[in-house]
Amino acid sequence: MIGCHRKAETGRSVPIQWILLAALILRLVWAIITPAQPVSDFAEYDQVARNLISGHGYSRIPDQPTAYRPPAYPFFLAGIYSISAGSILVARLANAVLGTLAVLFSYLLACQTFSKKVAAWAATIHAFTPSLILYSGLLASENVAIPLLLASMICALRGLVRNHPGWLATSGLLLGWTCLARSLFILLPVTWMIWALLRKVALRKIVAAAIWVAVGIVVALLPWIIRNALTFGRFIPLATNSGSMLVYNFNPAIQRRVAPGEQIPGLAEIDAQGLDEPHLDAARRNLAIEFIRQNPFEVVRMIPYKLFYLYRDDVSGVVWSDTNPERPLPPAIRWGLIALAQGYYIVLMLLSLVAVIQYRKLPGDRRWIFIALPILYVTFFHTIFFGDDRYHLTVLPFLAIFAGFQASQWWEQITSKADQAALA
Repeated sequence: MIGCHRKAETGRSVPIQWILLAALILRLVWAIITPAQPVSDFAEYDQVARNLISGHGYSRIPDQPTAYRPPAYPFFLAGIYSISAGSILVARLANAVLGTLAVLFSYLLACQTFSKKVAAWAATIHAFTPSLILYSGLLASENVAIPLLLASMICALRGLVRNHPGWLATSGLLLGWTCLARSLFILLPVTWMIWALLRKVALRKIVAAAIWVAVGIVVALLPWIIRNALTFGRFIPLATNSGSMLVYNFNPAIQRRVAPGEQIPGLAEIDAQGLDEPHLDAARRNLAIEFIRQNPFEVVRMIPYKLFYLYRDDVSGVVWSDTNPERPLPPAIRWGLIALAQGYYIVLMLLSLVAVIQYRKLPGDRRWIFIALPILYVTFFHTIFFGDDRYHLTVLPFLAIFAGFQASQWWEQITSKADQAALA
C-alpha cells in the first residue's frame, strides 16, 4: 500500500476502516431504496449492456454497431448483468462498492500529498458527499470513471516523484481506462508534465515519463481502437460523439444553455442524409467549426455562462433519482435532498476555496498543485463545452482533499484552544 508523504500530526484521527464502512453502508442503502429508473444517457448505457450480453454486439440498436459512447461503463454493466440475470439492483450495489473504493483512493492520494490526518478528513468529506452517494444509485459512467481517475493520479504522482517507469505506465493504463468511461481526460497527462516542470524535474526525465504514460494509455485504448477500425474502417480512439458535443455547444440558436437539436440550423438536413456514424460525427463537427469561425466573439461571450452552469449547484443526483413515474419522490423528501446536497456542496466549495486562498499554509513542496490539476483541467474543458453539475462530479474528490486540509487546520486550532483552556 502507498504510504503517507508525511508522518501524521499529533492527535488521533478516525481510522480509514470506519470511514469506508460508513461510505459503503450509505451507498448500499441508497442503491437499495432509490426509486430511480434509467433515463437519458443512463438508459443508453443500460441498453448497450443488454445488447452485449444478448449477443447483439456493442450497439444502441441491436446489431447496429456503435462507437457513439466510450465503452467502459456499458462493459462494466454487461459483466454485472451476465452474472445477475440483468439485475439493475445488483448493478447499483456494484456502483456502491466502486464509490467506496473511490473514497479509499481519495484517502491514499491525500495521504501521499498531505498526511494521515488530512487524508482522514478528506475521505470523510468524500464519503458523506450527498451527490456522490446519490449517483451510486444511477447507471452513470462516473461510477467507473472516478475511482479509475483517482487511482491513475495516485500512480502518476508516485511515478513522477520517484521517476519510476512502472508506476508511470500503470498511471497511463488506468487513465486510458478512465477515458473509456469519460473521454475528456485524454489530455490530462499534459498537466502532469507541466507540474513536473514546475518542480524543476530534468527535461529528459519528463520526456521519459511522458512516454511511459503514453504507452500505458495506448495499451488501454488499443483493443477499442482495433474494434472500431475493423467495424468502421476508421481510426476512432474513443467515441463518435465529439461532433454532436460541438454542434450542440456552437450554433446560432445557442443562448445561455445548450440549444435543442430541432432549433439548430442545418442539423436536420445533415441528420436526414442517412450518414453512417463516423461520417455523421464529422458532418456535425464541421457545422460547429463553421459557426466558431464566423462567430468568434460569441464563442468567447458564452464562457462565463458555461462555467456558471458547471459549478452553480450540485443537485442533479436528486433530479435524476426522481425519474420513476410509478415511484416519485415525495415533495418533502425531494426538497430535503436538494437542500442537503446543495448545502453540503456550498460548504465543500467554501472550505476548498479558503484552503487555496491561504496557499502559504499548504505544503511547500507543491504536491498540492498536483491535486488541483484535475479541477483546473475540467474547468478549462468546460470553457468549450457546456455542462451541468453532473460534469463536475469527477472533481469533487479533489475538492474534498482541499476541504479536508482546511477542516483539519481548523479542528486543530479548536482542539488546541480547548486544551489550553483546560490547562488554564
